[in-house]
Amino acid sequence: MRSKTLLLLSVSAGAGHVRAAEALRAYATDLYPDTKTIHLDLMEWVPSMFRKAYADSFLYVVEKQPELWGYLYGRTDRVKEGSKFETVPTQTTLNTLENPAQSDDLQASPTEPTSTRPPVNEPE
Repeated sequence: MRSKTLLLLSVSAGAGHVRAAEALRAYATDLYPDTKTIHLDLMEWVPSMFRKAYADSFLYVVEKQPELWGYLYGRTDRVKEGSKFETVPTQTTLNTLENPAQSDDLQASPTEPTSTRPPVNEPE
């Protein structure tokens, strides 16, 4: 049987994305020891000038303009109708696959996107 590989991509503008990807990598390694898990920070693959501009502007907006960040976050934290991402399993679905006895507790269908991000106004 061919071995499987899990590729996790993150962007290191702020540490939260990298920490989340590393936590997922560690969890996947524990849960599926025969699966190769790889975490790549996409910012390591872009020109340094772009990396600095992106990270600086991200941090500026988050720290100095939280209302703008909340607006942008709200506008982009949804899946467009007809997108291939509509069928990505949600965390609720994944939990159900691991614990089928809890299937009555489903809050969302497998095709209903659910954000696992924390609310904008609360610290991570």
